[in-house]
Amino acid sequence: MQNNTTILCIDDEEQICFALEALFRLQKWNVVTARSVEKGLIAFREFQPDIVLIDYHMPGINGVEGVKMLRQLSPTVPSGVSVSIITYLRSGCNRLLGIPL
Repeated sequence: MQNNTTILCIDDEEQICFALEALFRLQKWNVVTARSVEKGLIAFREFQPDIVLIDYHMPGINGVEGVKMLRQLSPTVPSGVSVSIITYLRSGCNRLLGIPL
């Protein structure tokens, strides 16, 4: 049975994207990866994912700024950044591992 959930993973490290994609595909979720915030924004517009996972430490635009940019495209997108809970709240994230904040 195919699951219609689409997850966008934004991380500059190829191994992280590969591992997350493999893990999520085991659950039959659709996965889109992007290696930068800029590419992630393009993928977000194209695929309109249900969930966005974004790394904090990336060259150029970091994850917190990326979440802010994603929020400009869609204020309700569930997103998470791999940083502390305080940074989650400051960036506008509304969920942490599925738990509403």
